[in-house]
Amino acid sequence: MSPNLHRIVFHRTAKLLDLTILALSFLAALAITSGSYSLLSFADFLALRIQIFNLLFLAAYVFGCAVTFTSCGLYVSHRLSNWPRRVREIVAAVTFIT
Repeated sequence: MSPNLHRIVFHRTAKLLDLTILALSFLAALAITSGSYSLLSFADFLALRIQIFNLLFLAAYVFGCAVTFTSCGLYVSHRLSNWPRRVREIVAAVTFIT
């Protein structure tokens, strides 16, 4: 494998991991605020009524976060950058997402 291919695979894996963690935290917040303190059985899970709008909202939010992360420069090389710049990029991304 060429070094360029390694870099592309690494960046795409990093993006996928970030967006997966974001979606899981969104679903964890949903589970915490649901008020239920027991785990659902598989039959109860299948009986849930999920609106299409909610799924579209989650997909749009994750897409918006991906665009925000990319535009704030989180996926560019920071090999020669200093820590204050990196912190500013992270704070800007989190502020825009929030």
